[in-house]
Amino acid sequence: MKKNAILCILVSFLLLNGCGLVSRLKDLTQTANNLLENINSIVQQIDTKVETGELSREVGNLIDERLDKLAEVIETTIQNSGGFLFDEVNGTVDNAFRNISQLLDQIKTGILDESLPMLMNQLSSEIQENINLISSSVEDIIVLTFGNVFVLVDKTVNSAVIICSIILLAIGLIIFIFLLFRKKRTLTLLRGIGLSFMVIYLAFFLTIIFSNRIRGNIIAGFNLGIKYEGTEVLPKVTSVYPETFTFGTNDKIFLYGKHLNKIDTLKVVLKIGDQVKYNFPPENIIVKSQNRIVLGNFKTWGPPVFAEFSKFMGVSGQAIVNSAQYKRFAKSVNEKMHPQVTYPQVIMHPINIEPVAHTAIPQNIAVHANISEIQNAKKDIAVREFGVAQSEFLLGRINDFFTTRYQLPEGDYGIVALDNKTEIVSPQLLTIVYPVPPAPLPDIFPMEISWTEPYAVAGRSTSLNVKLGFSHPEEIKNDFKIQITSSPALAPIDINVPVGVVASAISSNVAVVTSRTFTVQNPGNYTFTVNVDINRSVTEENEGNQIYSATLPVKRYVYDLNVIYSTFESKSNKDDWPYETDEYRIKIRTSVTANGSWEFNFNKDGEPGNIYNINQSKNYVNLIPGYLYSFYTTGYEADDGTKDGDDYMGEASNSHYLSTDIKDQDLVQYPLLLETNDYKITGQYTITRRIQ
Repeated sequence: MKKNAILCILVSFLLLNGCGLVSRLKDLTQTANNLLENINSIVQQIDTKVETGELSREVGNLIDERLDKLAEVIETTIQNSGGFLFDEVNGTVDNAFRNISQLLDQIKTGILDESLPMLMNQLSSEIQENINLISSSVEDIIVLTFGNVFVLVDKTVNSAVIICSIILLAIGLIIFIFLLFRKKRTLTLLRGIGLSFMVIYLAFFLTIIFSNRIRGNIIAGFNLGIKYEGTEVLPKVTSVYPETFTFGTNDKIFLYGKHLNKIDTLKVVLKIGDQVKYNFPPENIIVKSQNRIVLGNFKTWGPPVFAEFSKFMGVSGQAIVNSAQYKRFAKSVNEKMHPQVTYPQVIMHPINIEPVAHTAIPQNIAVHANISEIQNAKKDIAVREFGVAQSEFLLGRINDFFTTRYQLPEGDYGIVALDNKTEIVSPQLLTIVYPVPPAPLPDIFPMEISWTEPYAVAGRSTSLNVKLGFSHPEEIKNDFKIQITSSPALAPIDINVPVGVVASAISSNVAVVTSRTFTVQNPGNYTFTVNVDINRSVTEENEGNQIYSATLPVKRYVYDLNVIYSTFESKSNKDDWPYETDEYRIKIRTSVTANGSWEFNFNKDGEPGNIYNINQSKNYVNLIPGYLYSFYTTGYEADDGTKDGDDYMGEASNSHYLSTDIKDQDLVQYPLLLETNDYKITGQYTITRRIQ
């Protein structure tokens, strides 16, 4: 009977769970794919900003790590479920997807905002919580696979079927043993049939326990799970960045897509038509994840130096490359290919450092151009400087030099990822471009100066970021120094810029260096002036564009004081016959430097020992350290002149100077107590620190 009861409970539990799964399961496949596309979009924006120097690699890696984990969970679930993703009956995954979408929207907003590093610190834990939630929730659904058929079943139902099978197997085995083996008997036909049934019985339940196919069909047949035909999940490349790859300037190629982790044997090639023109060696493939393939380590594709180019040009060509026309030609081509690099004059202007949305800096060749458009632009500049005949000679020699050096012609290439022999083709072409013609002299110029934090506060340590622009940074072979001075005067700040920083600027022609920390004691507007290469360590093309000035605000801490008087309590009986109660007449005053006194009277008829509500409050704003705030009370019990007149109840006061000790937290509460021998007043005051 106990066994029957156990079986009934298991079957009931199984039916209840299974029916709930079948009737209320949600298909979130499209939602998941939309989320993956959103993640890809953000990852591509982050990679772009890291490569152009607009975002630090540390912040980019932090975002990538979180989003890669999220994409991996979703991708793995889709692939293991035959191209689908279903939610449990309670909608946990759907809710997590909504939360993730909101967090991604905040990240996309932050990408154009200086607040992104702080925002990521806030969102990282929330993203991780949702990753854990999705991971744990999808484990509640088991997908039984056989061939291209999938059976979706609740984890509890699957366990219940296995447990039922084990119990029935054990019961049947006991019965067969009892019937067939309790006495030694010779093998008869009937006994042989019984043994055959026992073998079939054992094989059936063992198959249910160990075979996904049989168990899945049984579960689906009893409507305890969902049976469906899976769709083949194939890797796909959706985009490539950058679309224009310049030798020596770009150092990575990013392929974005879906299900890229399914590629077993990855090769990446460049093709024109059906012909393979370049095969990236294995060491160039530095990242392969579910949504991104990153190619890098292009050690032989670095920028050429002028001495190498001049030697290649030979005697007949050296006169050209050392001419003023060639310098103008190289500079014009550089400005055409890198429009974000400008040559600012000495300027002074105020800068608002509040975190606000801004327009991204244009990328190299902001609007994608094919190779013909790029070559024609170079040709037009060459003809303008040298004329037709000499420009053909120069462009021919430049092309020969770069072709010899890089072993790959300029052109529009199809970029293809190979999984064994299966081609996964990018929908975008990759335009391979030779770099700017080497120039004899580089150029360094300051572009921007800003606080490392959103704003600086008087009395708090801070530092400055200086954004430097370069022309032909590959020609810079030694360190140099920049100096920052200010008005009102602060101690000068020197920053050493090592060659390693210059080398990292080759890909974007931009670098950001950070000063040592320092403290500004007084708030106000400070004009900072940057002077680049103060020791003239680098011989430059233009020595007149090395100074840049900007006015930055230094804010201050201010404090708000909120005073609340809460209760009054008398400690002694002042009542004189013929009056039945005491008549308390209390004066309360609050004084704050640079503010008028706040004074009010509290009049109450009552008895000692009772607590009466005062409920009076006052707020003082924009106080600064050193201000004095005082609390004062005096009072008496009124007898209207009868007998010995009014009874004095005493006075009490306390005072405090606003201190800078309130610096590690934004809000501090203190109890307020004014007490004499005859009464006491309680309350609290709160000091809030903020930046102004």
